[in-house]
Amino acid sequence: MSTATRTKPPEKSTEPLPPEAKFWRKYSPNRELSLAAVASGVVHVLGVVLVIVVISRLMKQEETPPVPIRGMVVKPDRPGGLGSTGGGGGDPMTEVKDDLVPQNSQRAIPEAELKREVVAAKAWLPEMNKEAVEKIVQSPGYESFKELNDDLKKRLAKGLGGTGKGNDTGMGDTGTGKGGSGGINDATTSGSRSLRWQIVFKTANGADYLKQLAAFNAKIVIPEPPDWKQNRLFETITFPNPGKPLLSADSLPEMRFIDADKGSAARIARALGLNIDPPYFAAFFPKDMENKMAAMEKSFRNRKEDQIYSTTFQVLERNGAYDIQVTSQVPVRK
Repeated sequence: MSTATRTKPPEKSTEPLPPEAKFWRKYSPNRELSLAAVASGVVHVLGVVLVIVVISRLMKQEETPPVPIRGMVVKPDRPGGLGSTGGGGGDPMTEVKDDLVPQNSQRAIPEAELKREVVAAKAWLPEMNKEAVEKIVQSPGYESFKELNDDLKKRLAKGLGGTGKGNDTGMGDTGTGKGGSGGINDATTSGSRSLRWQIVFKTANGADYLKQLAAFNAKIVIPEPPDWKQNRLFETITFPNPGKPLLSADSLPEMRFIDADKGSAARIARALGLNIDPPYFAAFFPKDMENKMAAMEKSFRNRKEDQIYSTTFQVLERNGAYDIQVTSQVPVRK
């Protein structure tokens, strides 16, 4: 007869047990609690990253120079317009350059285009011979002349006259020149200098541009609508300034610069209080300013004027006043 073995029942544990499953079924049946914890962590991490990115961008923006203010360039060889950066003030020192110009110091113009330009120029330079007209067309300052109305072209043509060599009558009120070449063969005349020189005005707006022109006692001529064939003279630069009609008897300095950029001319007109957008404007500088620039041009590289193809000046602001200096020069290569 076998005896049945009785096993001892397990003793009850005294350790605390987790809550019954009904707690999680009631409060987090789809793992909402764990997902919410993960989502909260992700949001906080993204927030910290965003703050770091914003701070780094702000620091980078402080190190980056401001958006460049467009600089006004009045150039006799092509439309001026707003181009280079700057806005006056700052370090007055500017990099200077000295480059050689190719092709015997003349603008490279295809022969067919040169012939067309000579024919067009002869219409307002009738007393000049072909060689003299070709020299003007190939000069660095000719491009800006083409857009002018007839009245301004006639006035500018007088500045291309002067005293030359020979007995034949040339252009200009007092000039004689060989075969009508006039003063174009004389590098020291105002007309030759206007074709050779260019000025860079670093400006913030039209009013700033006018302020710089006024500092050099420039007179401004702006064509009038609707056909832009009549001109208005501004002998003093103030705002507002209605100016006066430019009459044939009115005399102007022979040293001049043409700004044929429409946007630039419009800003100048608006700064004068005119409600027009002219295609260009002309600035005429007094003789004392011309003489000062001529001396600076000569001392820049100690060259004679007939050895220079083009010279670039830049207007700079020094302690609230405006000054001008030579920044580059292209000599004639024989």
